[in-house]
Amino acid sequence: MARFSVLKLTCLTDDDIDDYNEDGDEDLVIEILPFYKSFLIGYVLEYYFLKNNPAKLEGYLKKIRIPNYKDYASELKVFYSKL
Repeated sequence: MARFSVLKLTCLTDDDIDDYNEDGDEDLVIEILPFYKSFLIGYVLEYYFLKNNPAKLEGYLKKIRIPNYKDYASELKVFYSKL
C-alpha cells in the first residue's frame, strides 16, 4: 500500500493538472495547502479495488464523479502494474 501511494504521488506531475483558464492564461495560485490527514483514504480504496476487484474500479470512480474516470482507471492500473 505504501509503495502504491508513493508511486502515485511521484508519477503525477504538474503537467497532469490543467492550470489554464479559457483564455489560455495560467491560473494564479494564491496558497498551496498541505495534504489533509485523511487524503490516503482514497488511495486505500483505489488500491483495494485494484487488488481485489479491478472490474468494479471504474464503477467506483464513476460514482465518486471523477472526471474522465476511464482514463484515470487505466492510469491507476499502470501504477498498480509497476508494483
